[in-house]
Amino acid sequence: MHQLVSRSYVGTPDLNRLINFTQRAARARWPQSTYKKVGDVVWGAPGSDSNINLKLWFDGTDLVAYGWFEPPHSIEFDILSGLTEYDSVGGEILKWAENRRRTLAQAGTRTIPKAHTMLGYGMVLLTMALDDDVQRVTLLKHHAYERTEGFDVLYRRSLDTPIAAPKLDPSLLLRHPTDADLDARVDVHRDSWSVWGPSSMPVENYRRLRSAPVYDPELDVVLEDAEGRFLA
Repeated sequence: MHQLVSRSYVGTPDLNRLINFTQRAARARWPQSTYKKVGDVVWGAPGSDSNINLKLWFDGTDLVAYGWFEPPHSIEFDILSGLTEYDSVGGEILKWAENRRRTLAQAGTRTIPKAHTMLGYGMVLLTMALDDDVQRVTLLKHHAYERTEGFDVLYRRSLDTPIAAPKLDPSLLLRHPTDADLDARVDVHRDSWSVWGPSSMPVENYRRLRSAPVYDPELDVVLEDAEGRFLA
């Protein structure tokens, strides 16, 4: 057993490590859900530069946990199932994220998203836990985190029967975006998430997503109107 060490994310090699980690985590929890999926990681991962909001924990060369602080006050994290140092690493992740939250609050550089303002959130740090993840829920309670009334709902559909073709108005078109659609594809993403505040999603993130080994163009779909505007 190596001593666990942590450092900031530093680019493409770490993106590949995160992809591998999320695949392992999903398999370990199957058929239940997991936290960040591979697509979430590829979509949101920083570029080639080091990033202080994404921290990785290693046992030797093996990535065993990550903490992903999303300014101004959210932390997503995951720890490899069965890790002996689970509670210790979890405590480190939460302490690190709390410090990132305080630093931003003191600097006054980021405002609370509009959606969270409507829910009454102020100087807090938010995270999530799956209902059946007893170890994580216990960790959060131990560090004085309280369950809120806010929650996400997971939907699923059986693939044992065919999926009917969607019925669209004749003026609408479902299609796969091409390289010529990068700006429009990112613009509709920014607009749809505007309830959280001005989006900083750059076109470069989407371009990197399209070149990632896990990207499947058949799963990237836009809804276009008669004027060629992307609606969704």
